Amino acid sequence: MCTIIQMYTKMKLGLVLDAEWSFNYASQPEILAYLKNVAKKYDLYTHIRFETQVQKLTWDENQRKWIASLLDMNSNRIEEEVFDVVYVHRQ
Repeated sequence: MCTIIQMYTKMKLGLVLDAEWSFNYASQPEILAYLKNVAKKYDLYTHIRFETQVQKLTWDENQRKWIASLLDMNSNRIEEEVFDVVYVHRQ
């Protein structure tokens, strides 16, 4: 159960797809299904990198951006990219 994500999605993303939650405290599968629907509807999958590991993440104060060293788990190549916003999922 996740109250923070549930509240956030109700207030922000819920307006996007008119989410109807089954409980006051949405379960993980329900939240995941909702987020997948949002990603599909707004073509977000084209902007998401899967099978990628962040090796290093540094804030560049001059650019006011994140510099990320990314390891492609399939090719074993490391690339550097610049981002305005970064979300990192840890397992």
